[in-house]
Amino acid sequence: MAATFFVWADRVRPLWGALPEALRQSISGFLWRTTPGFLRRAVPEFLRRITPVDHTWVTTYQSVSTHHLNPSAGDYWHCHGFFRATPPENPAVRLLRQGTGDIEFARYIARPNAPDEDVGLRYGVDGVCHQMANRILSATGGNDTVPLTVKGAEGYTLSVAAYGVYGGKLNRAVKRRWAKRKEEWKRQRGEGKDYE
Repeated sequence: MAATFFVWADRVRPLWGALPEALRQSISGFLWRTTPGFLRRAVPEFLRRITPVDHTWVTTYQSVSTHHLNPSAGDYWHCHGFFRATPPENPAVRLLRQGTGDIEFARYIARPNAPDEDVGLRYGVDGVCHQMANRILSATGGNDTVPLTVKGAEGYTLSVAAYGVYGGKLNRAVKRRWAKRKEEWKRQRGEGKDYE
């Protein structure tokens, strides 16, 4: 069954501020030791201003005007975040893109309207919200259609470098489970449709 998927982004605090203090000290020390002397004074300011990142999530409805989850309005995948209203009620949120996809496949990948749903990724270890949203958005792809992603979200390039497009870049078990999940879906449906 087809549905329209909406991909949302909301700016969160700078990445540097979100890191644990011990990790910040370790990175600062490394950069201080490896940066030429004349640039060392710029290191703390650079780290403080590291590009803010976007939290991304997916819905099947465009207008989220309440401050609480309303499953009767459609599906909402939190992607390890909290519930957010959308414009005009929350002008900080922006629509990245939208497209049509297989709602049943998306629901097979991850339970909608469940804040604790992790889509098979350990947050911060195998991926972040970008990879979680991309897994759900794989339902918008098919044999001749490239699936939507959260490309364009702040911090996306960095998260893909660290975790890959769908997460688990450095964890073969996570990648195998993701491939197996997609294959199981195709077998259940008796389809040859190749989901991304």
